[in-house]
Order: sequence, then structure tokens, then C-alpha cells
Amino acid sequence: MPKVTVIIPLYNKEKTIARALDSIWAQRYQDFDVIVVDDGSTDGSVDIVRGYDDPRLRLIQQKNAGPGAARNTGIAHTTTEFVSFLDADDEWYPWFLENCYKAITENDVALVVTMFELLPEKEDATERLIKNDLKLGCYDLNGKEESVLVVVLLSLMKAWNSLLYTEVARKYDGFYDKDNCRFGEDATFFMRLIFNEKFMMIGPVSVRYHTENSELDSETEVSPLPAFLKKTEIVLRYCPDEKRELLCRVLAVLAFYNAKGWIHFGKRFSAFILLLRFFDGHKYCNGYWKYLSFSLPGYPYWRQCKNRVIKPVIKCLRKK
Repeated sequence: MPKVTVIIPLYNKEKTIARALDSIWAQRYQDFDVIVVDDGSTDGSVDIVRGYDDPRLRLIQQKNAGPGAARNTGIAHTTTEFVSFLDADDEWYPWFLENCYKAITENDVALVVTMFELLPEKEDATERLIKNDLKLGCYDLNGKEESVLVVVLLSLMKAWNSLLYTEVARKYDGFYDKDNCRFGEDATFFMRLIFNEKFMMIGPVSVRYHTENSELDSETEVSPLPAFLKKTEIVLRYCPDEKRELLCRVLAVLAFYNAKGWIHFGKRFSAFILLLRFFDGHKYCNGYWKYLSFSLPGYPYWRQCKNRVIKPVIKCLRKK
């Protein structure tokens, strides 16, 4: 029996699914099988998958339910000790599985996460660790960490750059797939996991993350509210009591970052409500009060009044 199952959620990726599958077949570590879960594709994606003649490949089809549900279907059909994931528009370097398998079997950890490269910018995610004085290696959260550093670690955890024990994935109920969730399902899962289990960050860069093929263009579109900020209980109920305060701080910081993005794209009222929901963020987030004022529905008019009326009047009075 293989040691690792690779799960690919597939939805209308006929232009990139072959690239993803070819990167799996090119792995140095070959003791794996592959489950492709077609999540209701309407293009030629499924035909491309069926064109691969390899007994290790299984295709499962279901009605469209989102990436979290597709990955969970794959987990339900997994019979191996370890499970990994690859999105249909990304690709692994040949050493990905080899390095991850070696790390997880030689260390007392439940999850291994590798560094990745964002394309087309060719940004190395390792720089995020270095910038925040974090290092590659093993982590075991104790509840006393700085919330911002935990946020940085979470930002490096994606479904497609991780390998973990299958039973651990099931223990924390897999990826969040309720409420027709389409965003934040993976962060919800990793949040549940790292507040309970030891994990490891390893190098070198092992994944090519193709942001140009992502459905959401972060440069032109505002991100929706992640599942764990809509319903904080979906992560809080999995958190040990001694780490609950840290998790609440992490959620407040993530809400602050989300609100800043919304303000940038003009969703001021939504940002205002979100900041008020996570009001404790003013204790940990530099600039909380500034962005709260930016988010006030009437702020643009107040700024225009200040620049065009109040400042000129003050300047005039000072001359007198």
C-alpha cells in the first residue's frame, strides 16, 4: 500500500490540470496514489484527467460544493497514513514529497509545511520568515507567542504545500465546508491544527504557486470575509483553554488586516463593522484607531471638508 495520498480538488482547470499532474508524476518519492475530486467541472478538465493511464490515479466526481468539500471527499476516500494536497493550477518541484516525507517521519510533528514561490513575481515565501525573525524548524505553540508571528506562520500554510497524518486531518474535521464556504476553508483547518499539534516549517522552496491562475485577483478584487471571521466558534471550539487568549488575538489581527483591505477597495462600512466586532484589536494592532476613523462611512466627505475648507481657513487665520 502507498504511504501518501495526494488529493487534487478540480473545478474548470483544463488549462492547468495537466501541469499539476505532471509535477506529481515527476516526484522523486514515488510511493503515493492520487485522488482527483472533480467538483462539478463544466469544461474539459475531466477528459484531461481520464487521459492519464496510471493505476495510482483515481477520479471522483461530485456536484460543485467548493474546494474544502472536494478535499474532504478525498480525505474520506484516503487509505494511506499520510495525505497531501495540490491545487489544479499549481505545481510541485520534484523534491516536494521526498522532503516532506523525510521531515514528518524523522520528527515528532503532525504537519510539515514547505516554503513556496509565488508566480509570476517569483517571490520566495522564505522572506516572510526572515523579515519577522522566524526560522525554519519545529513549532509547538504554548499560548504565549506574539499574535502577529502566529499570523505570519498561518500565512505560509496552504493546502498545496503541506503533508500531514491522515488521522490528524480527520481529527480536526478537515477543511471547513459548511455554509457554502469558498474562502478561508484552508486557514480554518490549519488554525484548528496548529493550536493543538506540533508542526514543522521546512525549506527549500518546493511549490510553484501560480497566482496568475487564481480565481481571485488580489490586485483588483476585494477578498471576501474568511469563514473563521464570520463564525469564530468554528476555530475557538477546537482550541485548548490555555491558548484561547492567543487565538482571540490572532483573530483580531486577521480582522484588522481584512478591514484594511476593504477600506482600500472602498468597503468602508463593512470594514467599520468588522473592526467594531473585533474591538480588542486596538490593543495589539498598530494603527487600529486610524483605520477605524478611515472606515467611518462619512470619512471621505470629512477629509474633503478638512482639506478644502478647514485647512485653508486655519491657514488664513494664522496669517492674520
